[in-house]
Order: sequence, then structure tokens, then C-alpha cells
Amino acid sequence: MKSDIYTATRVGVIGVGAMGRPVVDRLHGRGFDVAVHVRRNEIKADLSAQGVTLEPDIASLCKGRDFIIVYVYSEEQTRTLCLEDGLVDAMDRGAILIIHTTVGAKTVQDIGERAQSRGVKVVDAGGAWGPSYTALGEMNLMVGGDPADVAKCMPVFATYAYPIHHIGPLGSGMNMKLINNAVLGVHLQLASEVLRIARDLGMDGHRLLRGLTYCTGGSTAMRFMETAVTEERFWEAGGSFLYKDLKVVEEFAAQQELDLGMIGKMNQPLIERLAEEFSSPHA
Repeated sequence: MKSDIYTATRVGVIGVGAMGRPVVDRLHGRGFDVAVHVRRNEIKADLSAQGVTLEPDIASLCKGRDFIIVYVYSEEQTRTLCLEDGLVDAMDRGAILIIHTTVGAKTVQDIGERAQSRGVKVVDAGGAWGPSYTALGEMNLMVGGDPADVAKCMPVFATYAYPIHHIGPLGSGMNMKLINNAVLGVHLQLASEVLRIARDLGMDGHRLLRGLTYCTGGSTAMRFMETAVTEERFWEAGGSFLYKDLKVVEEFAAQQELDLGMIGKMNQPLIERLAEEFSSPHA
């Protein structure tokens, strides 16, 4: 039997792609009353077969929902959805908007101001580890928002995330997420360099990375690279997401007049390299 805590909580989700789909699956599987708004017919058919409620538009999605989760692909899509397409305006007073998409401080601030004028609460919650971990309930979540609002979100978050870090006021979660992404970019380049050095020495690069993950010089990025079939496959699978997020980091640093120091300098060649492959709009 499903807990009344879950069945009485109504959650709407917009953004049911690679990142958002496991969130929907976990919530629905736990017994939450989940509704989604999607455009792609194949996704609609699959979700409908599972018993997830499909709503035809944003207004219908928001009506009567305690939480609205936004997990679209980009910051631009998030701003358009929340500020121009009427998502925030359509939400009930007292409802909580959860932003999972990686966005910068200005976007969080602008959405927060609009929401406050409508009596809507906002919590920013950047996730790490990717969809395979979310499917297991192990998204690493970095949260910003009023403590009372974050506390209300905890039963929702706990369905697909662990650990959950409440970093501070609104915007703090995304700040941590962006810092994490910037550091990740550096570590991934170091992992690539380890593979190059291994080739020069005639060593098995993946075995070297595997060993280093247990050493003081190891990193999570090395573990990611080591588990990929090849380095090329790794960049094919995750390069577009990393490029998108590093561009958000760049814009965030410029808006905040923040000196990223060596982290920013070390990521610049990676951003330029990824731009050649992934700068076209996401399908």
C-alpha cells in the first residue's frame, strides 16, 4: 500500500528527457500523484501506459499541484518557460517550484522575484552523477532556498536523491552546482592527460585510471573516464551536457564579476574544443 504522504502530494514535471525521466519514474513508482507535460508522442505513449497523468498545456499541469519540477535542457529554456510562457503565473499560491536544470544566479533571482509576487515559493536544486544514479535514488542534490520550503521538498527529493545538501538561501544550490561543474571540467582534462601519458609509456590507460581512483591523486572524473568503453565514447555521451554547463559557468562568472582563476583558465581550451562539436542548438 502506498503511503498517504505520497499519494496526497501532487507533483507536476516539465522536462522528461534523459535527466527528467528517471525523476518521473521514481516519483510515480513511490506512489506520488505525478503529472507531466510533454510534446513527443513516443514519450506520451510510454508514460500513459505506466499510468502517469498527461496534461495538454502548462496551465493544466500547474493547476492544483503542490510542486512543479523543471528539468528542461538549458538555462534559456528554463527562463522562457518560467518567465515568458507563464509557468510561474499558472502555479497555485503556496506551491513550490523546484528548478533542477543547471542555471545561473540571475535566472534563479529573476524567477524568484516573479514567483514571490505570485505567492509561489522557489527552491533551486542542482543534481550531480547523472540519470543512471537518479534511477537508483542516488542523485547528489545541492539545494538552495528557505529552510521551511526545502523541508517541504524533502519527501520529494528523497525519492530520487541521496545525499541531499541544503547549502543556503535561494541560489546557493546552483552556485555549488556550477562550482562543481567547473572543477569537473578540470578533472576530466586531467583524466585525459593520464590516458595520454599511459599511451606514451605503453601502459593500459584504463587500468592506470582504475588504480588512481584509489590513490590520493584520483578523482571521480577518473572513475567516469575509466568506466567508459573508450575516451571517445565518454565525450560522445556527456560532452554536450558538459559544454552546456560550462557555458553557464562562464556566464555566471561574468555576471558576478567572479575570478575563476586557474579553474577558468584550465577550462577554456576544453570549452573551445567542445564548442566545435556541441555548439549547435540541442534537438
